[in-house]
Amino acid sequence: MGRKRILENVEIEPKYLDINNWPVVLTDDWSEERKEVFLKRKAAVEMRGNLDTVTFSSGDGGGSV
Repeated sequence: MGRKRILENVEIEPKYLDINNWPVVLTDDWSEERKEVFLKRKAAVEMRGNLDTVTFSSGDGGGSV
C-alpha cells in the first residue's frame, strides 16, 4: 500500500508556487535548534528550484520538473 500524497490532486495557482512571492520569515527570536531546522528546509526548497515548473503526482515518489 502506497502513501497517500496530500498534494496529489490539489490545484495551486502559479503565483503561489513562485518562491520569490513568498514572505520573508523572521527567525531572530527563534531558538538555534528551530532556526537550524528552518534554514535546512528553506535551502531544500530553494535547491528544488522555481516551484512553478513542478507538477505533483503519485508514482515516482515526488514531483517532476
